Amino acid sequence: MNQKINLIADELESGHHPILTFSYFLNERMKQGGSYVNMTERVRKIDAVKRKIVIYKTSGTSQRYMELDIDNIKDISGDLVSHISESA
Repeated sequence: MNQKINLIADELESGHHPILTFSYFLNERMKQGGSYVNMTERVRKIDAVKRKIVIYKTSGTSQRYMELDIDNIKDISGDLVSHISESA
């Protein structure tokens, strides 16, 4: 996972904002627990201090940001990171 995040950070530094699919744990707000969900969005930035990946969350024509806790991400997939194996 660290290799994928480092590769994404390098891509962001070069001015590109890759579109990736994140599989992450989403906590339930009303009850204990949650589930894994997949979301495909464009990466805005990585906040290494807060351990978050900020993505553009599009809805129709509006755009807002969403923060994903790096510790809750199970997998990242997409063309940019496809060559990095799961065990990496």
